[in-house]
Amino acid sequence: CMISMVLLLPALISLEERIRKPKYLSKKLKLEGRWFEKIFKNYRVVIVLSMILFVWALFSLRTVAFDYNILNLQAHGTEAVKYEMKAIEKAGRSAWSVAVLANSLEETIKKHHELENLTTVGKVESIVTVLPTNQEKKIEYISGLRSLLNSLEVAPEVIPVSQSNLIKTMKKVRFKLQGKEANEAVTEARNILQSILEESKNIDAEIAGKRLNSFSEKLFSDYREKIKDLKMNA
Repeated sequence: CMISMVLLLPALISLEERIRKPKYLSKKLKLEGRWFEKIFKNYRVVIVLSMILFVWALFSLRTVAFDYNILNLQAHGTEAVKYEMKAIEKAGRSAWSVAVLANSLEETIKKHHELENLTTVGKVESIVTVLPTNQEKKIEYISGLRSLLNSLEVAPEVIPVSQSNLIKTMKKVRFKLQGKEANEAVTEARNILQSILEESKNIDAEIAGKRLNSFSEKLFSDYREKIKDLKMNA
């Protein structure tokens, strides 16, 4: 922009004047008798005044500061900026993000740790974040489970679910949880089980059976996919 302003703009103005040929006023304005005209006629006065203004301007340098926070360059009071500031306050980190590219895993790990050491960076997310530690030992352990996973088979057909049988099973579980109120997790599980049993009394058996069978089909379908994925990755 600066180069075009210095070189191109004067050339365009000169070219425009040749094409349009504007007419300028031949009469010159006279400012005789003005006090500032008398001042500027004396170069000594101009130098003294300039030095005084320069020294006075030096005192204002103490209050000049540079703000490195680019968030302050935004228009204060706008709705978008208000919500951004609220998000920053709740998240505890900046809402601005930067993408850094790497050509290999080793370079990614190096850049990841370098960025984490910077005080200006709040959080670093990369493939390094999700990579498990001791991968070689874990791969060896998973390979040892291959024979066990291959023996797992899920029945192709889903057995129909009966509401009455499910209620009987839940009552047996509730009975076994009695006398273990000291354990908070067991108490919470027993309370949830009791609420399910109470709600089941108000549900029609036929409707409940359809819902349970639909849930059972989806559950076992997902279970088959998970077993298949485990066998492929082992």
